[in-house]
Formats: sequence, structure tokens, C-alpha cells
Amino acid sequence: MAERIAGNRFKVAGGAPGMEVSWQVTGVRHDAFAEANRIRVEEDKPAEEIETYLHPEAFGLPEALSVDHERNQEPVEER
Repeated sequence: MAERIAGNRFKVAGGAPGMEVSWQVTGVRHDAFAEANRIRVEEDKPAEEIETYLHPEAFGLPEALSVDHERNQEPVEER
């Protein structure tokens, strides 16, 4: 029989005997700080960052496609 969380424990029911299961318990904070500073699940990229990556190397792409590429370039001094 399945049981809800109580005393930091719960029981999972269903499936075949000895079957392996996985689960995830999540929650939503309701304290004053969390209510005032909610984290957005998804945010749209600013227009200037579209078609750029935080870690282009993870996708086999050149560093030039990094969001920070322009910012990390050293300024060229004019003579």
C-alpha cells in the first residue's frame, strides 16, 4: 500500500514484486524571502544572445559562438 510523506518517510506501491523504482520529491518554499524572489523556470534570451551558447564547446561548436565571446575579447589599442 502506498503512503504519503510522513515523518520523512513514504511508501511506493504498484508494479511487480522486487521491481526497482525511482522517484523525486519536490516542494515549493513559501517563506518571505522565497515569495519575494521567485526564480523563473525559463527566461527568453535577449535578442543579442540568440544563436549563442553558454558552453559552445559542449556542442562541438567554436568559442566564437559563446555568449561571452565579445565581452572576453581584449580591446585593440589604436596607435
